[in-house]
Amino acid sequence: MKASSYHTDWYIKEGINQPFDAIFLGTIPKGSPVTLPQDAMILEARDENCAGKNQAGYYPAKTYTYTKEFEAPAQWVEKTVLVEFEGVMAKALVYLNNRLLACHQYGYSSFFIDMSGALRFDQKNTLKVVAVNQELASRWYPGSGIYRDVILWEGSRQTFKPDGVRLTTLAAQEGAAEISVTYEMKNAQDTEAAVSVTMELLDGDRMICAQKQAHVLNGDSAGEMHCCLTNVRLWSPEHPFLYTLRLTMRDAAGQFLDEHKESVGLRRLSLSAEKGLCINGKTVKLRGACIHHDNGIIGGGGGRIPPVETEGSGLQQHPQRPSPGLQGHAAGLRQTGHSGHGRVDGHVVRAEERPRFCPGFPSCLAG
Repeated sequence: MKASSYHTDWYIKEGINQPFDAIFLGTIPKGSPVTLPQDAMILEARDENCAGKNQAGYYPAKTYTYTKEFEAPAQWVEKTVLVEFEGVMAKALVYLNNRLLACHQYGYSSFFIDMSGALRFDQKNTLKVVAVNQELASRWYPGSGIYRDVILWEGSRQTFKPDGVRLTTLAAQEGAAEISVTYEMKNAQDTEAAVSVTMELLDGDRMICAQKQAHVLNGDSAGEMHCCLTNVRLWSPEHPFLYTLRLTMRDAAGQFLDEHKESVGLRRLSLSAEKGLCINGKTVKLRGACIHHDNGIIGGGGGRIPPVETEGSGLQQHPQRPSPGLQGHAAGLRQTGHSGHGRVDGHVVRAEERPRFCPGFPSCLAG
């Protein structure tokens, strides 16, 4: 899918204490113009009597209503149009033309809405986000509002889900690895669609492996491919070598539908009480600390880089939008949610799910 920033032409209504008033008031004045992302809490006047006291820096937690009016281009009629919110503190209700599309109840995780079925093409559309924050909802300064990037995703009626692609290293030893690539797909048509998916792992222009699978899509679908690799370089903190993973979707006639591309590293993670964290069998000492919020009292809002536009999806997943954990992702490691991560030499990591090894590995590589 094609991703572009969706930060401009938003308006914010002054914060109120009662979230139900914001939800049920219906049409409200636009308020003040704002460019996202934004921490609305840091703009409030400090109140020594607020319930959060010093935990929240004496800033009150309120509910804010964001609106954005836009016209839907004609080409969206035959497209899938998503909006990704990387973070709305602390609960979010999202409406398009007064139709509730999403209710997300965690401020530290991203979520998507699908606007395709609720768009109007003969008049302006109004996207509304009610960001609900309440006193004593956090033990530290949390910020408020849409405090992370908002991304517009455009694609065909058959697409890869932007956050639905994952490469897992099932087994690894010097010069060899077994990988699994899983991917999620969406068919927005009412009828089934036959597609083919080609998976390629590239070292620059050099093909490391390639596979192809056929699918019949009916709503949401998923696929998986396995490869046993030889003459490959493993990722490590000292030598963070990266490959390019590319997935291409085509219809039954061979016409291009979608592409997903990202940088990946091949490495095995394991975690035990005896050896601690191991990368490719080597113990790596954890260094760092749990940081409850990125910027703390100077404000929780912040974009990653200036607005960009890119073809293809990203992993949790956006190499074009560095996040606090991007250096980990870009180095072959993955970021988890707010409270479930650690850092290895500055990289955010997590232990993988229980691996599924090829029974013959590495002898399966002989052929």
